[in-house]
Amino acid sequence: VMVPIQQQQQQQQSGSQNICHGYDSNKDFSREPNIHQVCEYFIKPVTLRAGGMSYALMLHPEGLECNIFATHCWAEGVIEFCTKCLDAWPKGRRHLWCCFLANPQNADIS
Repeated sequence: VMVPIQQQQQQQQSGSQNICHGYDSNKDFSREPNIHQVCEYFIKPVTLRAGGMSYALMLHPEGLECNIFATHCWAEGVIEFCTKCLDAWPKGRRHLWCCFLANPQNADIS
């Protein structure tokens, strides 16, 4: 689950921190962190300190009903992913499900 689209847009306008803070759709995406790196160095430490839940549940413990599903490549840049999602966001939809945000990344899946 990503941040609801209205909240994401408000954060971008206000300059608040979030995983896609400061994205620029005209940006050269070749130098940004990929989703592996964002999970390892941001999502895992933050969610582990909060109790080990997913990033989405950390932000919204009550959960959100999702009406969009996104798939991605783990080597894809996170800002590029967010930009593509926001650029293609269907009108009237509010919440997106995405595995790296919706699944607890600290879980032992071995």
